[in-house]
Amino acid sequence: MKKAFFIQTALLAVAALIHFSAGTATFGADGLFSGNGIGVLWSIRLPRLLTACAAGAAMGIAGVLLQAFFRNPMADPFVLGIHSGAAFGVALVTLIFRGLTGAAVAAVLLSLGSTAAAFAGAAAVTVFMAVLSVRMRSRTALLVAGLMLGYGLNAVISLFIFFSSPREWEWFLSWNFASFSGTRLAEAALLTAVTAAAGFYAVRMAKNLNLYRLSSDYAVSMGVDVRRLRFGIVAVSSVLAAFVTAFCGPTAFVGIAAPRLAVIFFRSDDCRYRVPAAALSGALLTTAADLAAKLPGLWTTALPLNPVLSFFGLPFVFAVLLGERRELSGE
Repeated sequence: MKKAFFIQTALLAVAALIHFSAGTATFGADGLFSGNGIGVLWSIRLPRLLTACAAGAAMGIAGVLLQAFFRNPMADPFVLGIHSGAAFGVALVTLIFRGLTGAAVAAVLLSLGSTAAAFAGAAAVTVFMAVLSVRMRSRTALLVAGLMLGYGLNAVISLFIFFSSPREWEWFLSWNFASFSGTRLAEAALLTAVTAAAGFYAVRMAKNLNLYRLSSDYAVSMGVDVRRLRFGIVAVSSVLAAFVTAFCGPTAFVGIAAPRLAVIFFRSDDCRYRVPAAALSGALLTTAADLAAKLPGLWTTALPLNPVLSFFGLPFVFAVLLGERRELSGE
């Protein structure tokens, strides 16, 4: 276990160092520590790196929690429609606040309103899926229901776009591609703090998660407050998905890929190890994907993040679907 943690941490450190060093701006030996150089590093590169690491870790933790909740390795905020719920909330807020063109408080209202709306939309979809999971016996049907709900919400968003002017939806469409570059240092620090708190809570509930994954009745017989545990899973995963979606846009497949990568590294399904391992794996995936998207010399301009994340995450999704190492997948 210690060796696997060391390898993951070393890989993340290398990726973070390259990510922090790479960019369109170049500095000489003296220019790096000049006012301009420090400003670029402090206000642009550091917030982007912190956001990438925190967002990946958050999605990894949320993926582990939801996979334990639904007892299905394909469960994550994106597949279950939670991202779509957050996007729907942001779309509504964007429609309202983009009309405040010229007002000095428009940008602040848009930022604060989108965060609150993303949280409300993510929480509503997660609670709905949790209630639906009690009524549906088939886990496959539950995942299909989540996908259909996501498609339905995206259809409504498309109608909003159709009946709105391009100016009103310019910000939303840019946000929907996902990016780690638009956050300020304070926002990156807030996302990091929320992720750290959620990770601490998830590690503390890991033993109960292990029992719950075996059977709800068995968890109750072992003294686990199942209702409280379910509420905690719903609340923590909703908060993580909402903050990441509000600050970065919908990040695809990380919630599935990070827990799977953690299993490959650690060969253990114990949530006590899987939660921190998935956090490290998620941070590594998002940092590497964002580095590939912005790497100078490969592209004439920075690529949108979500397509790159899809290329990084899809192999792990197919690995789950093909049933590789089924004994470790958590099914």
